[in-house]
Amino acid sequence: FLKHMMNLELEMMVPDPDDDPWKKGAVTFLAFVAFGAVPLLSFIAFSNVEGIGQDGLFPVCCVFTATAIFALGAVKGRFAQSNMIVSGAHMLLNGSL
Repeated sequence: FLKHMMNLELEMMVPDPDDDPWKKGAVTFLAFVAFGAVPLLSFIAFSNVEGIGQDGLFPVCCVFTATAIFALGAVKGRFAQSNMIVSGAHMLLNGSL
């Protein structure tokens, strides 16, 4: 009865016994670290470049961050078997708000 109610009423699927929450958690953590490091790494990489200055550094970091957010959405779209461009644009729109 409980499985039926979860599926029918709440539209929640019963987890597979093969699902490994540690693996999913590790993948989420690594994605967070990798994509979350992009703004900091772009700031470090371009802070000593001649001619950019402090006023030009912020837009450069924003472009790199936007590219990383779009790439994260595209990767999500590939795994979700949806359009990668639409998924990347959706993630970029959500991330820029």
